[in-house]
Amino acid sequence: CMIGLVLLGMDDTLLHVPVLAEVMHGVETAVSRINGNLLFANLPNADLVPAMLQGNQVEGLIVKASQYGTFPDAEKNPLLRSILRFPLVWVWAKPEGLSGDLCSFNHEHAARLVTEHLHQRCHQRVAYLNPKKGKSSLEHIKKEFQHACAIKGMELTLLEAVSTGALIWPEPAFTGPEGFL
Repeated sequence: CMIGLVLLGMDDTLLHVPVLAEVMHGVETAVSRINGNLLFANLPNADLVPAMLQGNQVEGLIVKASQYGTFPDAEKNPLLRSILRFPLVWVWAKPEGLSGDLCSFNHEHAARLVTEHLHQRCHQRVAYLNPKKGKSSLEHIKKEFQHACAIKGMELTLLEAVSTGALIWPEPAFTGPEGFL
């Protein structure tokens, strides 16, 4: 079988984040285990319909999309309309209102593991550092961490980045020629 892996609306600089490389490696390994083949499309501007979608070269898609802002209307956007024709799995976060399944980690379980680890080491005051307020996966983790800390009676301080305006999609770069912005 032929599976498409699509990175959608993410600046090229975001592809160098080690955890994303591990996710992509995991996808490749899983597809190889079923004797499948993987076609890759990186669409940072989310403005082109790649050949693999135009020619129906794939049987399904695995999509990692930017988690910022609101997706364009699928009825008016040729790329999204094309993507939504296929069986679809979203990685990390599924855009609101779109079809497909979600493959992500269990936020509740992760928060519980971290909280238990800190509690066992007698931490009573902890902080949650949220570098991208409004990013869907980080908001889920924050909520579950708040809940897990409350159960253990731990004092939680939230440290969140100050919003610099409306969340945009596609997601912009976070590095420049001089390094991190």
